[in-house]
Amino acid sequence: MTPNPTSAVNPSQDSIDLLATWPDDGPIAMLNLLAFNGDDGRAAYGRYGAVASKTVAARGGSAIFIGAVTDPTSNWDSVVLVYYPRRAAYLDMQRDQAYLDVIPERTAGLRARLLYPFALPEADVAPTLTAADTEVFEIELVHSPNPAHVLEPTTPDHVVLDLPAGGPGLVTDQPWDHLRVALYPVSRVSYCQPTSHDQHEPGRQHRLAARHTTSGLVMSRRVALITDTNMHLGPDLARELAVRGHDLVIGEPAAGLTTELEGLGSAVEVVDGVANLSDPTSIQTLTKRALDRFGRLDAACVRTGTILSGSVFDASVQDIHDQVKDNLESVLHTIQAVIPPMIGAGAGQVVIVTSAAGNKPALAAPIYSATRAAANMLIRSTALSIADTGVTLNAVGTNFLDYPNFRAATGADDPDIRAAIEKQVPMGRLGSPAEVAHFCASLLDGNSRFQTGQFFSLAGGWDN
Repeated sequence: MTPNPTSAVNPSQDSIDLLATWPDDGPIAMLNLLAFNGDDGRAAYGRYGAVASKTVAARGGSAIFIGAVTDPTSNWDSVVLVYYPRRAAYLDMQRDQAYLDVIPERTAGLRARLLYPFALPEADVAPTLTAADTEVFEIELVHSPNPAHVLEPTTPDHVVLDLPAGGPGLVTDQPWDHLRVALYPVSRVSYCQPTSHDQHEPGRQHRLAARHTTSGLVMSRRVALITDTNMHLGPDLARELAVRGHDLVIGEPAAGLTTELEGLGSAVEVVDGVANLSDPTSIQTLTKRALDRFGRLDAACVRTGTILSGSVFDASVQDIHDQVKDNLESVLHTIQAVIPPMIGAGAGQVVIVTSAAGNKPALAAPIYSATRAAANMLIRSTALSIADTGVTLNAVGTNFLDYPNFRAATGADDPDIRAAIEKQVPMGRLGSPAEVAHFCASLLDGNSRFQTGQFFSLAGGWDN
């Protein structure tokens, strides 16, 4: 690898000290332009990124955008835009020993770098930038010697971010006043070289185009855990979250599902032997595999429980113990495994699938109904206890879903029996697992963070 001057890739202590003097009055977006030292350098930076992603997430930060530069005139290879809730979060990273230990990997991996903070508006949710395959982002840096004559965007309707400087440049050879990010169809992007002050009054510009990617870098995509992906909502939810840009940790996948998810662009960690969630090691293993593989866990959907039918007068104490173990203890194990790392990261979304029978007495399954109701209350109570941590927790209960296990249990493959069952549902039909998956995805994909401590019933109105 080609040697580089350390000052070309690492901020000096003086520049970090100068950033610390700025008011810590809002979130920042730290822009990284990266030029790798060949393939070995990209790999070295990836090792750095694996640790950096954990360090950033532990302080409430996240990647807004990671892209590969497509501009043939640019000397840069990648763009990384990272959200920090405050400047203090970035500054605190510089004292984290695990992070400091991998900075030599970053130094070896890069031949050049630009590092510059820009101010973000206050918001409940960190921004993220996504694009279709037919679109590309254009990143524009602007410097105007006269603040009264800031260069205006040539196509303002396409601008998705327009941010003022949020501090002094940490690794840069000149000051920049604004960062603009615009989204265009690929065919509309016009590449340009950096424009000097003399050539483009009243300021300077630097533009480059980039497309979203995770190649060679860590911390770009959200990571979701789904406990069983061979039935019920699991396969459809995995597909939906893959389409929404998640890497996945999946338990017990259906045949062919892993290849399908990888074809949708997701990195997939498969975990077998974890179907029994009443065994605490199952959810612990899933969580550990997520953190070991990806260094983060942003979302989890855990489907729990078993059903026991029959009259309460025929039930035994052992029946109650078994149902508590399957329907209530499994929820406790889930809460204790997946939520602590999310609290540590300052963000996360969890959906635990229980049953609509926990919201309405089930005459044919009273013990099942009672333990499901207890599980729902445990979820809701826990959610309120962690509501100020950035982690949301909700319960989703289903009934009358058109999937093989329900049809086998109820005889609904027989048309006459199915018709009788559908008459019990106010909507007059069975629901599809895809409908449940789409609903749960909206609670898990990072875009809906103001709903917690709720029980949502997806049973066609049966439990109203």
